[in-house]
Amino acid sequence: PEVTGQTWRNLAIGAASMASGGTSFIPDQFERAIMEDPDIVAVVMTGGGNDILVPSAAIPGSGDCKMVENAGTLPQCQMIVDLALDKAIELMDRAVEVGITDVVYFFYPEVPQPTLIGGWFPRAMLAYALPRVREVCETAETRTGGKLKCHFIDTIPLFRGHDDWFAAGHAVDVVDRQHER
Repeated sequence: PEVTGQTWRNLAIGAASMASGGTSFIPDQFERAIMEDPDIVAVVMTGGGNDILVPSAAIPGSGDCKMVENAGTLPQCQMIVDLALDKAIELMDRAVEVGITDVVYFFYPEVPQPTLIGGWFPRAMLAYALPRVREVCETAETRTGGKLKCHFIDTIPLFRGHDDWFAAGHAVDVVDRQHER
């Protein structure tokens, strides 16, 4: 509040996705938020992680999307991205209906490959999705007749060269520090 003069609430739910699965869905989370506070004017969100990496039970073979380096070329993986983008557009339209004027959208950084979690290779899906997600965000103002502006923040350049900022790097740091003692 000191910097912006606004009240900010964190309504994030871990492992929520836009459309493909996970623990819950972001559009439902959004509806709960506007029921609690109908005066919301801006939304800050991230995307690219669960939205793109969580498989869908409705799409056969989508469990492979985070496991293979060519995921962006596979139809089932492209469908996961399509589902997320369709829901994101619906969510932006809904935001306009309730008077929200701005979305700040942080895209996922490049996750070190492979990750410690099952040897995932998430970069292929993220690389495929990035230009499409950017386009949905950057065209929101035109699509909504100037009623909603989406501010796209690409975190990839910020995180590049800093694999140690991720869980895998921290686990190695902990092991290294303990080994030095």
